[in-house]
Amino acid sequence: MSQGRYHYESAFASMLRSHRVPYVGVDEARRTLLPEGERLGDLKSFDFVVYGGMGNYLVDVKGRRLGSWGLQCWATREDIESLLAWEGLFGAGFAGVLVFMYESVEQPADGAFDEVFEAGGRWYCLRAVRAREYAARMKTRSAAWGTVDVPRGAMDEMRVERAMWRAHEKRPAAARGVG
Repeated sequence: MSQGRYHYESAFASMLRSHRVPYVGVDEARRTLLPEGERLGDLKSFDFVVYGGMGNYLVDVKGRRLGSWGLQCWATREDIESLLAWEGLFGAGFAGVLVFMYESVEQPADGAFDEVFEAGGRWYCLRAVRAREYAARMKTRSAAWGTVDVPRGAMDEMRVERAMWRAHEKRPAAARGVG
């Protein structure tokens, strides 16, 4: 499972457990069976399937260090394209989400973040955004590296609601599959 290899993913899983949010870590080492016509290797794996307070999420965790250079929220074009393709494969009720996890030496102020927490002796804070919204506003950061970015103001506007991480909050009946 990806959470054991990288401290950002491990910290994210720890945060989900602390909120009692059900999730499944994706084992990137295993090959995925895709529908006929899709080629293996075309889609980059994501890190978690999260069954959150307001829906189901396909989460790709992006680890960053919190520093004086600001909140880095870049990703690769492949990250975005793959998350959107996974959304289509999983179908209605699933949304691709980029989670930017920032490691900090000391406890950061929580006003700019969706969550601030300690895990494994390190401080983390996160910002999450739906892949569709990110894709609609992204600009090329480096054509050579295939990276994209969104302006900070756009990131502030697109952030996912905190209820995403809260299992105890009531989900609408349609999101629970009740109807």
